Amino acid sequence: MTERELGEYIFLRQELEQLREKIEELGAAKTSIMPLKLGGPIGGSGGGNRTETLVLAYDAAVIRYQRKLKKTEKALEKTERALNRLPARERVIFRDRYISGLTWAEIALKRSYSEPMIYKIRRRGLAMLEKI
Repeated sequence: MTERELGEYIFLRQELEQLREKIEELGAAKTSIMPLKLGGPIGGSGGGNRTETLVLAYDAAVIRYQRKLKKTEKALEKTERALNRLPARERVIFRDRYISGLTWAEIALKRSYSEPMIYKIRRRGLAMLEKI
């Protein structure tokens, strides 16, 4: 586990939420066109091939988003597993930084450590994560 991978955690969480929202939006959009597929507007000729094409496109998009969702979930789980293997002090500091998004100075203040001590703990934690 590298510091770069840790730094991506917040962005991966945001991406995960966006993917879930997009899948939900596509489901709602597909549901709104389904009446056209089932019989079309009253007195109309029906949605026919165009509606079926739209439904297939929605399904394909949902599948793509679901694959990306699973990949993102796995990346988040990998980071969480790595953090959970750290000793408590390093784990708390890394969670403050990479999950909560605090700066190193804010962490030093919050945890009552000097900044040099925070950087020492950070170096030790990164060395441990490289072995994981």
